[in-house]
Amino acid sequence: AINPQTRTWSAWGALGHREFMNAAIKAAGKADDISLSQLFDLAYNFFLRIYTLLDRVLPTARVYHAHSSGNAGLVAAAGAVQNKGKFFLTEHNLNIRDSINKLLSRDLNRRVTSEAPLKLTTDTFERFWTQWWLELGALNYAEAELITYLYPQAVTDAQELGGAQEKAEVLPDGIEWEDLEIPRIWRQQAVPKLERKISWKLAVVGDFQPSKGIIELIDAVKIMVDGGKTDVRVDLLKPADGSTTDEPEYYSRCVAHIKQLSVENYVRLRDVKDARDVMHEYDALVVPSFQESQPHAALVAMTMGVPIIGSSVGGMNALVTEELSDAQHKKIGASGELVPPGDSAALATLMAKLTQSPELYRAWHENALARIKAFYLLPQVMRRYNAIYRNLGAGKHKVIGGMAMVP
Repeated sequence: AINPQTRTWSAWGALGHREFMNAAIKAAGKADDISLSQLFDLAYNFFLRIYTLLDRVLPTARVYHAHSSGNAGLVAAAGAVQNKGKFFLTEHNLNIRDSINKLLSRDLNRRVTSEAPLKLTTDTFERFWTQWWLELGALNYAEAELITYLYPQAVTDAQELGGAQEKAEVLPDGIEWEDLEIPRIWRQQAVPKLERKISWKLAVVGDFQPSKGIIELIDAVKIMVDGGKTDVRVDLLKPADGSTTDEPEYYSRCVAHIKQLSVENYVRLRDVKDARDVMHEYDALVVPSFQESQPHAALVAMTMGVPIIGSSVGGMNALVTEELSDAQHKKIGASGELVPPGDSAALATLMAKLTQSPELYRAWHENALARIKAFYLLPQVMRRYNAIYRNLGAGKHKVIGGMAMVP
């Protein structure tokens, strides 16, 4: 009804049909917070979005790979249907959960299930939009041949939104080991000098948005300083070229909060060209977010042997704290420690703990390097992607056990 390659009738006609509007009125139920004209505008918005995405001739391919179970996934799924290809979906974040939480002004790490329209919404607009995102996600999950996630918990969370575990694989992001060799050496040279350290430097990398937990971090620094721990400084690293997605109002709140709590000597805003260039100067990376999947800044830090402390959200546990086993079945411990998101007191305790045990710090340092080498090197990740593409039909060979085989 929508795509020009397969259209035999136009769905636009339904929008002005009495039977369709009766169905829309029935769906709205006894709601008294939406007029008939508003209901029509809402339906029109949904139609417009679908036509904007799908009223086009899509490029021919064997595999269509989307990195979101939202609009991008819908286009990729349509391309696979129209051209007899395969739809491959990667979820870096759970787009449907995040979209619904943003719509409802909830923390991004909050759980969302298929019952959200009835249990979480407070008005008709929220209910219809929540249903829209759930249906869009369910369609993506149904059409996908394979779905990859960055961490294991995401597979479970996606099931509550219609994801199918039998289609799921965990495939993390990767990083180039050789690119960070020099800063890694510098960091390794600093670790033996821990006993003589008189001040500690911690870094935070990320945009100024409420989901990043910067206000809560500033509160943690205040708690730590008031408790007599004054040898720790936290730098909030920002791109010098201004290439951020900061929310100006939240940024102003953070700056004002630093002054209000009189912690200017302990929390500093620092403009940098690239956080990778200065990460080796820091003793730890702090990730105080309310929502994260697998932050690239953490991969960069760990590749240099920099420990991670922060919030136990999303894929952070899999990246930082869960015990792993390498190819030789050797156990690899944590590369840092995590606390509940928003718990400033616990974060203050954790920042202080980092500085109090050289033995613990060395263990976190060594484990960070071991975890990266065992699971997060880019060539390993790219080999898996290559195998997935080929096994779904791209290229001329299938991949079996890491070897390309002629079918």
